[in-house]
Amino acid sequence: MWQRLGRVYEGLSIPGFTRTQCPVVVKEHGQNRLLFTSRSSSNASHVLSCDFHINERGGFSVSEEHLAPVLAPGSLGTFDEDGAMASCIVRDDQSGILYLYYTGWNKGVHVPFKNLIGVAKSSLETG
Repeated sequence: MWQRLGRVYEGLSIPGFTRTQCPVVVKEHGQNRLLFTSRSSSNASHVLSCDFHINERGGFSVSEEHLAPVLAPGSLGTFDEDGAMASCIVRDDQSGILYLYYTGWNKGVHVPFKNLIGVAKSSLETG
């Protein structure tokens, strides 16, 4: 059974974005980076991030909020034109490159929306 430790991040202080969902954490050099999905005022999903620390008692404190999305919706006509939602991060041990697997979505004609799987690459240094 898992024991709840508490809220890590509320995500309501980033201008133009509301709500948080789909959390994914990567740890590097003692730093915890939380990637999460948030909705813009136009209802498009973006992946944003913040850095946080865990204290000795299991409490959390956010040390930095990154205001620019690390992954925005794709171009018109792409599978992720209406949003990108974080799912999983995998690190290539040799190169150090991080691969973010995400759910891309677009509005459907006969159904409200379509979900598909995508991947993006980055490193902690470049966001």
